[in-house]
Amino acid sequence: MKKLFSAFTLIFVSSLLFAESSDEMACKFARKVGTVDVWKNYLEIYPDGSCAVEAESFMKTNKQETPSEMEKNNPQDVNACAMARQKNSPDVWKIYLESYPHGVCAFEAKVAIREIETKIKAEQERAEREKAEAEKKGSCDNTPRKFPCIDSTTGYMWSQQAPMDMTWMAAIDYCRNLNQGGFSDWQLPSLNLLKSLIGNGSSKFGDTGKFWSSMAHDTFYAWKIIFSNGSYFSEHKKENLSVRCVRIAN
Repeated sequence: MKKLFSAFTLIFVSSLLFAESSDEMACKFARKVGTVDVWKNYLEIYPDGSCAVEAESFMKTNKQETPSEMEKNNPQDVNACAMARQKNSPDVWKIYLESYPHGVCAFEAKVAIREIETKIKAEQERAEREKAEAEKKGSCDNTPRKFPCIDSTTGYMWSQQAPMDMTWMAAIDYCRNLNQGGFSDWQLPSLNLLKSLIGNGSSKFGDTGKFWSSMAHDTFYAWKIIFSNGSYFSEHKKENLSVRCVRIAN
């Protein structure tokens, strides 16, 4: 009879994991199994849930410990549960379940794994959508121009101009730390890439100022480009010049 009950419980828990995780499903599960330890698990996860009063009433009426509750007096189980709660990652919760399949946090672990993995998947899908939308912004030749955009001549993607001028080292750090259009692999452009933007009295983006390149001339100087006349010279690294970042378009 115990084996039959265990098999039924396992089947019901499996169906719960593949269903929408919710207070309602947890309540239905607790009612179906009808043991003190399951209602305790319910209250730990949903202390203000729709069945909280029912759970407390059941536990007052049925004070005897079930076999699985007796197992939960294991201090190693309690410590493992506390560590899993602190880490709160699917991998740690899975390790806990492998070690204590009927432990004090077994029900909580199943719910946590489901919810965390769902959240991670949603974040990944959001990042992929943002990246796809950025790729669709099209050529830098389109008007009105939206950044980041792809230069159809070189195949590189260009960022918006930095909001302020900065030193050469600050420009390198700015591009390395930039997150724009869903991308975070920006870098300060080489002098040759900046040359590819030279137009008639400005860059193809309309830039007319002095912009840093990634190329150092020596210890104290680095190369810059002046889009107003298409010239390029070395400038002291401590000078404040304009910045536009670049990346290889995937």
